[in-house]
Order: sequence, then C-alpha cells, then structure tokens
Amino acid sequence: MGEVVLQNRIKSLEQRLHQRAREISLLKEMSLFLTISVEKTLELFAYRMGILTSAKFVRVYLVDKTGTKLRLVSGYNLSEKYLEMVRNKFEVSIESAPCGKAIKEKGPYIVNDVSKDEVFSMWRDVTVMLGYASYVGMPLFVADRIIGAVDIFFADTKYFSDDELNLMIVLCNAGALAIENAVLIDKISNISVSVIDEDTGAFNYRHFNETLKREVERAKRYKQQLTLIMMNIMGEVPVHDDDLRLFVATVKGRTRGTDMLFRYSGNTFCLILTHTAQNSPVVSRLYEAFHGIFGEGLKLGLGVSCMPEDGDNAEILITKASEYLD
Repeated sequence: MGEVVLQNRIKSLEQRLHQRAREISLLKEMSLFLTISVEKTLELFAYRMGILTSAKFVRVYLVDKTGTKLRLVSGYNLSEKYLEMVRNKFEVSIESAPCGKAIKEKGPYIVNDVSKDEVFSMWRDVTVMLGYASYVGMPLFVADRIIGAVDIFFADTKYFSDDELNLMIVLCNAGALAIENAVLIDKISNISVSVIDEDTGAFNYRHFNETLKREVERAKRYKQQLTLIMMNIMGEVPVHDDDLRLFVATVKGRTRGTDMLFRYSGNTFCLILTHTAQNSPVVSRLYEAFHGIFGEGLKLGLGVSCMPEDGDNAEILITKASEYLD
C-alpha cells in the first residue's frame, strides 16, 4: 500500500515538473513578443491560449479608455462572423460580458456547464449553435491595472484541474505583460516618428517650437542661461540630403547628449543648448568640424542668441539668431 502511495506521489511530482517546464518555456516565448507589433502579439497570444488549453475557440478583448467597455481585438479559431467583428472594432460593456465577472473578481470565472449557468442562460441558442459546453473567463492585469480579458470556450463539459487553471493564469499574466509592452513600444515609436525629420534625423520644426518655449520657461524659472545657435548650409553646388544627414551626424557628435538639434527649414538648423553661456566654445568646434568634413565646397553660416543677454522669450531668441546669421 505504501509503495502505491509513493508511486502516485512521484507521478504527481513528475506531472507538476512537466507543467512548470511548459510554463517557463511559454514565458520565454512570450518575452520574444516584445519585438513584434501589437496586432501580431495579440494574434500569437490568442493562438497559444487556444492550442495549450485545447480550447474550441478564444476571444481576446482590450479595455477602452473609460474602463467600462471591452473591444474585441483578436481570437483563436474564430468564425468569419467574429473576424468581421474584430475588423469592425466590436465593443461590449464589461457589465454584460461573461469575462466582466472575471474582471470584477480579479480572477478566473469558471463555468463547468454553460447550460446550467445563469449568465449564459440568455444565450442558450448561441451556445448550441457555436458548440461549446464549458467556459473560463480570465482577466488581463498588469500590476493592479486591468488592460483586458479573455473568453476561453471548450467543446465538452469540463471540471478544470488546478494545473489547467494555473496554466491559464500563467498564460494570461505573460500575455498581458507582452501586450502592454507591445502597446507601449508602439506608442513610443509613433511619438518618435512624429518629432523626427525623416530626411535628416534631426528633430522637426514643430518639435523645435514646443521645445524652445519649454526650455525658455525653464531657464527663466531657475535663472539659467540658454543659447540658441541657428545654422545655414550654403554652397555653390547643390546641397543634397546625404550632405544634410552627414551634417546632423557631425553636430550630434560634437555636442552634449542634452543639446537638441532641429531642422528649422530647408538647409537651416537650430541647436538648443541648455545651461550654456554666450561665450561657449561650441561655435568654434562646429566651424572646425564642418570644414574638416565638407572642405571648401560648402559654407556654414551661424547665428547665436543667448538668454538672458538677447531676450527672455522664444520669438526674440529666434529673431536675434537669424539677424546674427552670417
């Protein structure tokens, strides 16, 4: 009798170790999602959830900005009808969605038999048509913040083991983190693109205006010095985009990481230097670096204005720098 008990314990331990190995492998795979798009991350998450849980189909939702609605964003083994709903950004209120209960309870909402559950009672015809008998709703949390939820449907009536539920929880935790990171990376990428001049790699004109006003206000508040250098590239020969990109790279290599370079217009650039006095050696370094690279083919004109000497607002600094531009 003791031998049987021991064998059963060994078998149980082996199963748990196998389960943990699957979970670790999955977490490693989920970490790779950080390099792909939000849409692809959602697609892979739904697919892995469906395959690893042997679900009939899976629906993935993200919560909207109000925190009251869920938007269908992806799924596994969905019909054409549901795929069309994804494309049309179908939304459902958290109050009426089955997975809404999982969100409120901050844990799995388990329905072993949907035909006997009051939440699914209004959808009896739908459950028969779609052919599912049991259900698990899982919330998607990052820390204590809800970002979405998952519907997991199963063809047969099921009574889920602890290992099965733990797998779903691990999948959802890893998936939520991957989705959140993918969304953040996407936002950062969009922000970066919106402030960068694609032809040269410098910041663009719109970002220049916003930044200069902000830095002027900061300098006034803390009684700090600020320098604006306006630079214009001229030449008897045409100035090409390759020349401008090389110029931007040269300036960035000769200035501090906190100094900001902007394309003002055409061949004109502006450099904002915080905590920098009027007699800064940056101007001479820029002249030297420019002629060392471009030789006599192109000429660099520079105009410098400083705060507080030349004024204490953005418009005056720009006007003075352009006046001094030689």
